[in-house]
Amino acid sequence: SHVNAFVTRGSVLKSLERYEEALESYNQVLAIDNTHVNARFYRALLFLLIGDLNQGWQEYEWRLKRDNFKFLSTPHSSSWQGQDLKGKHIILLAEQGLGDQIQFCRYAKHLSNKGARVILECHPRLVPLMQSCSGIDTLVSKGADLPTADYHCPLLSVPRVIGEDLSQPFEVPYLFADEKYVSKWAKNLEDIQGFKIGASWQGNTQFKKDKWRSFPLEHFGPLAALAGVSLVSLQKDDVGVSQIARFRENHPLIDPEDMLLGDSDLMDAAAIMMNLDLVITSCTAIAHLGGALGVPTWVILGKSADWRWFLDREDSPWYPSVRLFRQSEFGDWDGVFQRVTKAVKEEVRQQ
Repeated sequence: SHVNAFVTRGSVLKSLERYEEALESYNQVLAIDNTHVNARFYRALLFLLIGDLNQGWQEYEWRLKRDNFKFLSTPHSSSWQGQDLKGKHIILLAEQGLGDQIQFCRYAKHLSNKGARVILECHPRLVPLMQSCSGIDTLVSKGADLPTADYHCPLLSVPRVIGEDLSQPFEVPYLFADEKYVSKWAKNLEDIQGFKIGASWQGNTQFKKDKWRSFPLEHFGPLAALAGVSLVSLQKDDVGVSQIARFRENHPLIDPEDMLLGDSDLMDAAAIMMNLDLVITSCTAIAHLGGALGVPTWVILGKSADWRWFLDREDSPWYPSVRLFRQSEFGDWDGVFQRVTKAVKEEVRQQ
């Protein structure tokens, strides 16, 4: 229908950075059908991207009506819309990817400060790490039965309810690697010379925009060639890991999986990161983990980056230790990595 054509047009205009026209397109749809879920959802992403958080968080609730939110758990409790939480139990529902859950678990502490007993549902792989997050009384692995509670709230709806405007700096770190793991990895990595850089390049391929955020490992070649730099892989999934053997034909790369026989988890990743000088990653869970741990992390962003990095910034209000490097042309990873390589040389010189 022509309504859907307007939605598509809005998305195209947004990717061309013509934001006002994109907004106009979505508004034209909503003039015809005010409950068009995708138009409302894409408009939310646009508001958030340009930093209009007030409208953005409100509209972002429309994500819950999309098909891929069928997987949200449905607890027997009231929806939390800002009611007094003193002495009440609230369940924060897991949603979206690992990175989203790492980024937004910080709000457990905010709600705990309001007197709530916070139950956090999270991805099973995150449970060991989330035990270090302040303000959580109970952790529940996604898929397990939820306990009874007074209220529930999807994790990424908390900013709307509390009116998050990012004007207050966040306390970082808010996640911590287990000390035993940190010591173990200090020992494992003690023979590695020089400036240690953790590398991650490939996100979850199931994510439909993955091709715009992930890049081939070969782009780390110029960094691996720098004197005094050692690259350490932080990559987990098969698509990313399968590039390592070829890369190693020409460049040195330390892969911790070799030491663990492929049996590492996110706690290992966190502990390894605590023993590095810098992490350089695509826009994946590793970027959020670095930020949450307070580790110096450089995130390489595609031209049409996710809303949470906003526009034209080189820093992130979410994560004080994160620095952003953005593509200036679609598909041009080489240009970004030239800037990154130059910046790494600076860092090494200052050591």
